[in-house]
Amino acid sequence: MAKALYDAGVRRATVTNRTQWRAEQLARELGGVAAPFEELPNQVSEADVIISSSGSPGYLLDKVMVSNAIQDRIGQPLLIVDIAVPRDVDPDIQELEGVNLYDIDSLQSVSETDELTLHQSIEAANLIVDEEARRFSAWWDQLDALPIITNLRQNADYIRRQEISKTLGHLAKGYTESERKQLEGRLDSLTSAIVKKLLHQPTTYLRDLKDPSELEFVKKIFNVVDPQSDATRRHSDIPRNDQEHHD
Repeated sequence: MAKALYDAGVRRATVTNRTQWRAEQLARELGGVAAPFEELPNQVSEADVIISSSGSPGYLLDKVMVSNAIQDRIGQPLLIVDIAVPRDVDPDIQELEGVNLYDIDSLQSVSETDELTLHQSIEAANLIVDEEARRFSAWWDQLDALPIITNLRQNADYIRRQEISKTLGHLAKGYTESERKQLEGRLDSLTSAIVKKLLHQPTTYLRDLKDPSELEFVKKIFNVVDPQSDATRRHSDIPRNDQEHHD
């Protein structure tokens, strides 16, 4: 347990044992110091975490010793972990304010709770992975159609804006600047809604297409330039579509 705490970031460890050389051996492994066993009461007052594991037939830490040790520890909680069998620490110590005591029984309960929590967390993580995998798969399937959809929307939006400009040129004569902007805003909202509704079904259809030959057919119908050969549609093509629209 001391090694686990060291791996978690604890850098100051004091080891005490009835056999001094054993205390010194463990202290060297932890990069800490060994203290004489007789100094146990003083060490309790200075410690933040106490791990106790001995073969003592009676309590090493009783309520009086710990109560005296924490009198000057205002606002500094003390954690005691008793992993000895039989117990090294008097259970009544847990009644002291600012002291948290864990023994073998309570650690077993925490372990079982953590195991259940871990299982639930794994299930939740698997659901997230499955959902993200599904979303990625759907995105991957749409890659071929995405440039065509983008090109189609850009062309439709270009034509829409051209028509708004022409319409304003006819209708907005004699309008004030404020009235012209108001009319332009209404036309923009109207035409934008129409285009979105008209392209919704074709867009949905394109997203579900997986046959390359069908995608080629769609490009011919809408006169969409191959995004790989010409990523940006030439503006000279659009007026031709515009003219065909009027015809």
